[in-house]
Amino acid sequence: MNAILKSTRIIVIILVFLHGASIARAVVFAKVGTFGSAWERFAVSPRMAALGGANVACATGVFGPLANAAPMRSKQGLAVGYAYQDYLADIAIKSRGASYQWQALRFSFVDVLFDSDPIPVRTAYNPEGTGETFDLESRLTTFGVSLDVLPLILDSPSAWDWTVGIARRTHELTLAEFHDDKNDWEAGTTLGWKHAVPDGRLTLAAGWSQRGLEETGYTYGQGEILLPRWRDLGLRVSMARDLNGQPGEEIEFTFLYGTRKDQVLDEAGFFGRRRYGFELAVLDRISIRAGRDHSNITADQWNYGLGLHLVDPWIERFELRYDFGLVEYSDSDEMSDQHAVQIHWRF
Repeated sequence: MNAILKSTRIIVIILVFLHGASIARAVVFAKVGTFGSAWERFAVSPRMAALGGANVACATGVFGPLANAAPMRSKQGLAVGYAYQDYLADIAIKSRGASYQWQALRFSFVDVLFDSDPIPVRTAYNPEGTGETFDLESRLTTFGVSLDVLPLILDSPSAWDWTVGIARRTHELTLAEFHDDKNDWEAGTTLGWKHAVPDGRLTLAAGWSQRGLEETGYTYGQGEILLPRWRDLGLRVSMARDLNGQPGEEIEFTFLYGTRKDQVLDEAGFFGRRRYGFELAVLDRISIRAGRDHSNITADQWNYGLGLHLVDPWIERFELRYDFGLVEYSDSDEMSDQHAVQIHWRF
C-alpha cells in the first residue's frame, strides 16, 4: 500500500490538485511541495463560476459563503440548495447547503464533496493497470455566521450596508488507506452603498475575505499537504434602471472585479489571480452572466451562466432559484456544466 500511495502522489497533483495546469507546471509543483484541496481554488457553484470567481463583493445565496465568509444579507427565512458539477471524467463535485437569516444574523452551512470513481493503479511494468484501484475523496464542510452591523447601531435605515462574518472550515481527504481531516478559519467583510439616481439606482460595494487564518495541512508520510490559504479582494459596481416604476420592475447591470493573493502558491514562485464578472438581471427573474478568470498557473478562462428566479404568486413565501454555469477547462476546449437549485422560504 505504501507503494500505491507513493505512486499516486504525482497523479493526484496532476489530475486533481492542479486541474487546468499543464503537466510541466504540475511537475514543478511536485518538486517544491504538495498542495491539497487545490480544487477549492476553482469556483464550485454555478453563479460563482459564471462570474469568473469575482463575486467576493457580491456573494449571495446558499453557496455565498464559498466566496466570502460575510455574504450579502438575504431575505428573512430559511434557504436550502444543491449543486452538481462534472469536473473531469469520472470526477464530480457535489454541493449542498442551507442558510437561515434572522434579523441581522445569518447562519450558513455548506458541504462540498469532490468525489472520484475508483482510480486504477498503474506502474511502469503495468501501464494498463494492475487490476487494483484506490479511492480518492476530498470534502470541505463550512459552518459560518455573519452579522449586519449597521442595523444594530443606527436607528434609521441607511444607504450603507456593512456585513462581517467568520466561518469554520473542515477539510477531509481520503486517498487509498490514508485519511486525515483538518480545521481552519476564514474571516470576511462586505461594505456596500446604494444611491438613488434618476429612474434608477447605483450600488457600489467592496469585499475582503481571508481563507486560512493560519497555515495548516494534512500530515502525509514524512511531509505535509498544505491546505489552501489566500486573501481575496473584490469590487462591485451595479446600475439599475426602472422600467415601469414598480419594485422589481427593473434591469440591472453589474460589473465585478476581484484579485487573489494565494499565500501558499506564492511561496512556490506563483502569484495570484485576476477575475472579472458581468451580470445582467432583468425584472429580477432572469440573469445572464459571463466571467473571466486569469492567473499565471492557468490559461485565461471564459465562463458563462444563466440564473432563473421563480416566485409563485399564490405561494408568495416560497422562491425557487436555478443557476446554470459553463466553465472552460484551461488548455483545452472542454466545457464543464454546473447546475444548482435553491429554495427559499420567507417567514
